[in-house]
Parts: sequence; structure tokens; C-alpha cells
Amino acid sequence: MNCLVKVTSKFLCACLLGSTITLVSPPAEADINRKQAAAIASKQGGKVLKVTPIKHNGKKAFRVKVLTPSGKIVQLVIDGNSGKVIRGR
Repeated sequence: MNCLVKVTSKFLCACLLGSTITLVSPPAEADINRKQAAAIASKQGGKVLKVTPIKHNGKKAFRVKVLTPSGKIVQLVIDGNSGKVIRGR
């Protein structure tokens, strides 16, 4: 019986500790807005034509259409949290 009490108490402690950890949410990442997404895209070279908020793999992102100096229109996808270019050049 003593062994059963030790195992049960360890199991309960592990469950409580695990549930405590899952209740604590990770720190929020810095979100960027449309204007910031446009500024990031323009640094890639060219004129920003349109910025559209989208979901990329279930996460906030922006699709940015850019007119390059050579006259070509390219689409960039900017991560809505980090501001990194995740698709495009």
C-alpha cells in the first residue's frame, strides 16, 4: 500500500505541474501593421502597390505587391509577427 501511495502522489504532482505549465502562455511576439509591412517590402527594392492582410500557415501575415525598378510585379509575404520576408525575393 505504501508503494501505491508514493506512485499516486508522484503521478498527481506530475499532473499538477504539467497543467500549470500549459496554463502559462508564451510571451506575445511583436505584431507589425500594414504600414510596417509596406516599409519592410519597400526595402527589398521597388514601389509598394498593395498590402493585404492574410493568413499564412494559420498565422498572421501580409501579402505585398511590389513594382520592381525593372517593371516587374512581385508578391512578397511578410510574417505578421516578426516582420521577416517569408516568401518572395
